[in-house]
Amino acid sequence: MRLLNLFDRRANAGIHRRRPGVKIFFIGFNKTATAAIDYFLSMQGVESVHWLAGDDNLAVEIEKRVEQPDALKRYLDRWTAYSDLTFSSEALMLEGNRHFRLFHQLYPDAYFILNDRDVEGWTASRMKHRDGLFARRAAASLDCEIEDLPRRWKEMHRLHVAAVLAYFEGNPRFLHFRVDQDDVARLIDLLAPDFRLRRRYWERRNVTGAPRRKQALAGLRARLRTGRRSFA
Repeated sequence: MRLLNLFDRRANAGIHRRRPGVKIFFIGFNKTATAAIDYFLSMQGVESVHWLAGDDNLAVEIEKRVEQPDALKRYLDRWTAYSDLTFSSEALMLEGNRHFRLFHQLYPDAYFILNDRDVEGWTASRMKHRDGLFARRAAASLDCEIEDLPRRWKEMHRLHVAAVLAYFEGNPRFLHFRVDQDDVARLIDLLAPDFRLRRRYWERRNVTGAPRRKQALAGLRARLRTGRRSFA
């Protein structure tokens, strides 16, 4: 079994070199199992990047290059899978997933997954994220009351989901993946033409409200097993 897993990891890692146009974009928002997705892929050899690349925020780096598609493509060429394209500060909030059309233009052979969940649970999780720091930053950047954020986020979610579903309608390399309902087999099946993935690596990670020590230890174990810096 270990030998088989090693072959699978090597095959998945090799996609980055053999087929550089095959990417996996997770175009849902943060707090929709993005840490679990990153772990699931990276543990199986896929070059996955989540939220941060080293010390650089993915959403910020993408935003810097959206007016220069060639430069954006050179930047994104470094990895195979991308998740949690979010940046938050009191001055600026970025949702990089809104650039899904541009990503598709740059990588027409890419897979696109709309990682999604119940909107009430999603807004509640964002409100509690980092002990409320995410919400405080969002309210400051939007110049609104914290209590108004759930309404704004629900409308943002509604518009984004509608736009994504309309754009990718009928595309066989697209999946609307409800992380709170769907079996991970749906994701595995979508990616099966190019990636060898196993359900054993699918688990909840970075759950809002979980003890920080427990989350930190889980993240450390993952980094030690993969030899990667923290992208959580």
